[in-house]
Amino acid sequence: MIMPQPTILHASATQHYWQGIGSLSVKMFVRGRAMYASQQARFAVDQTCLLLLNHDQPYTIEVESYEPVESFCVFFPHGFVENIARTNDADLLDQPSSINATPFSVVDRTYPKVGELALAMQHLYHAYTATVQLDLTEQFHAVARQLICSQNAVIHEIAMLREMRPSLRAEMYRRLHHARDFIHACYAQPITLDQIAAVAVLSPNHLLRRFKQAFGTTPHQYLTAVRLDHAKMLLRESDMSISEICLAVGFESFSSFSWLFQQRVGISPQAFRARR
Repeated sequence: MIMPQPTILHASATQHYWQGIGSLSVKMFVRGRAMYASQQARFAVDQTCLLLLNHDQPYTIEVESYEPVESFCVFFPHGFVENIARTNDADLLDQPSSINATPFSVVDRTYPKVGELALAMQHLYHAYTATVQLDLTEQFHAVARQLICSQNAVIHEIAMLREMRPSLRAEMYRRLHHARDFIHACYAQPITLDQIAAVAVLSPNHLLRRFKQAFGTTPHQYLTAVRLDHAKMLLRESDMSISEICLAVGFESFSSFSWLFQQRVGISPQAFRARR
C-alpha cells in the first residue's frame, strides 16, 4: 500500500478568511500574522511560533494586513505520522505498510519557533521553495519525527503538574495553554479575567490558581508582560509615537504605561527608544 503524502499550503495575501475542518497540521508563518480560532480557543501565529492542530479539528483562519502575510503549512494525511510513530522492528518487518489505527494527536496550542521541530519546518520550507523533490519527501519524515518528539516533551510537561490527579493533568494543561494563547492573541484589546477563564472553561478562581502554578505568574501579570514586550518591539522597529504605541499594545493610560515600563524595563520608553 502506498502511503498518502503530506500536502503543503504556501500562500501570500493581505486578506484571507477560511473556515472548515483540517487534518493534523503544522502552521508556520514566514511573514506577518494570522488569527486562528477553534471553539473557544484563539491563536495568533507569526514568525515567532508554530501552531499545531489535530485531525478533524474545526477552525477558522483570518488574515487582515497592510503588508502581504506569507504562510507555510503542512497537512498530514491520516496514517502518515502514525506510521512513523511505530517503533517495533518486528512489527515493521512483518507489516511495513500497515497504519496504526490509533490517530496521533497533539495538544493544540502555539509552540515557540525554536528547537528541532522549527528547524525541520525551516528545512522543509527551503526544500519546497527549491523544488528538490527527494529532499522534500525526506523533510516530510523529519517534520513528522520532530512533531512526535514535541509531543513527548509535552507529556513530560504535563507530568510536572503534580498538584492534581494524573487523569486531569492533560486536559488542564491544554486549557491553561488556551488561556495563555488567548492572551497572546488579544493582548491589544481590553481583556478581563472572566474572558480568559471562559476560554479555558474554568472558573476565574480555578484559573488564577492553576495559571500561577503552571506559568509562575498571574494572568494579569502575564498580560502586562506580553504588552510590554510588544511595546519594546514597536519602540525598536517602528516610527509610531510613544502615545500611539501605548494604545496599540492595549494600555488605556499613558501614565500607567510609562510607569510600568520604567518599573519592569528599568528605563523610560523614551530612553529605550533612544538606544536603538
